[in-house]
Amino acid sequence: MREILEEGLPHLREFAIGENDISTTDQLRAIELAGRFGLPKEAYDKDLVDELWNATEGALLDHPELIETVKVVWLPVLAQRLMAGG
Repeated sequence: MREILEEGLPHLREFAIGENDISTTDQLRAIELAGRFGLPKEAYDKDLVDELWNATEGALLDHPELIETVKVVWLPVLAQRLMAGG
């Protein structure tokens, strides 16, 4: 199982930081998986990230194109932070 995990980790990183052509949903799943199993609980506060995202999205409701832009910009930053350990 450890060998499988070691072989799969580079692919998880590629998905999480968007190096592969995958959907935003799959990218978010990869980030969540990396966060859930790769970080101490206190290093990643999902509730805080969710609250910040909801506040940002609420502020941009009149600008749907900006919501997508923010998602595209946030995902690699979150992925890098999670892969670096918080």
